[in-house]
Amino acid sequence: MRPHKNLKGGEIRDVFKFTYEDRPYVCLSGSERIRAGLEVAELVKGLLGVDFPVFIDDAERVPVIDNVRPTGQIFIAKVAKGVKLTVQTASATPPAQAA
Repeated sequence: MRPHKNLKGGEIRDVFKFTYEDRPYVCLSGSERIRAGLEVAELVKGLLGVDFPVFIDDAERVPVIDNVRPTGQIFIAKVAKGVKLTVQTASATPPAQAA
């Protein structure tokens, strides 16, 4: 996240810095970026009063999400070696499996 402000003469300057746990976003590990993104998503949901779904890609990087309690619908994509493609729901319904 690096919004810019165009100044006269075509100069571009950062208008804010995004840090997480006192570290610049660009220096974060993959798991820290996921955690930071979840916190931002929940902040935006609260500020706007809108409950939009959240998609977490590479969730295998974060075995436990304990920094925030996500609200609403969550889609989690995770790689698991040697496991067939499955789709699981939070309900008691058995998971669907791809052929």
